[in-house]
Order: sequence, then C-alpha cells, then structure tokens
Amino acid sequence: MSNIIGGVMLGGEKARGVRRHGDIVVGYQYVQNEPALVMWPLRPSARSGAYVVCLSSAFKYAEDDYLVQQAMKACEVMGLFPTKQQVYRIATAIHDNLDELVRMKPEQQDAPVAVGEGKLILPNGKTIDFEMTRDQMEGMAS
Repeated sequence: MSNIIGGVMLGGEKARGVRRHGDIVVGYQYVQNEPALVMWPLRPSARSGAYVVCLSSAFKYAEDDYLVQQAMKACEVMGLFPTKQQVYRIATAIHDNLDELVRMKPEQQDAPVAVGEGKLILPNGKTIDFEMTRDQMEGMAS
C-alpha cells in the first residue's frame, strides 16, 4: 500500500512496514533520517496530508490527553471530519503502533562499495592490503 501526497512517497519500498486501520493507513518510515509512524487516509483527497509521529516525540503519546489532542490534529491534517469514532480510531492506531515504532532500527546508510584494491609495501617490508571506495578515489582526484 503506497500513496503520494504532496510529492512525498508514503509506504512503498522504502517503508519498513504498512498496516491498515479501517480507512487509515499506518506506515513505518524514516522522516529526516528518524524512525517515524506516518498516517494517511486510505482514499486521500486533494486536501489530505499525512500525520507523522517521530520517535523523538513518541513518549508524549503515553499521556491520554495529549494522545486525544493529537488524534484531533491528525484528523485536521489528513482532511478527515473529527467525529468521536474517527478520533478514537486514530488514537487507537497511534497507541497500537508505538511499540513497533520504538523497535525500529536507525535508518541504514548505504555501505560504501569497493571499486578497487591495492597493496602498500612499507620500507620495512610489511604490506598493507586495502580497498578503495568511489568516494575515496574522487577525494584523491581533487
């Protein structure tokens, strides 16, 4: 399940997981390199947005008052009418997915790929084997 809202891919291959809570989609993604729970409507309209709960603020949602306030804000952001049922559904979706958010690992950076290897022979006869990455080679050229 993926969607593009405001030029941003929600869900898709970069998501760590996607779940559906009625007419709300919950995705586990990285927002500015931080694990996040991202929610958006299953059938978005032109005025729909996505509501984001970043790992750094997840602890705030343990307080019921804050959770309900933010569920109402999420309705506004996602372009949904804030009925009691809708607010409850969003609050439940956030609450039920916080454990998974906390378990998300930091975003994995692409490992440098070796593009060459060599052997360095020191004056004392010792040798050092090494690999070079594209970034290292480009740094030597400048």
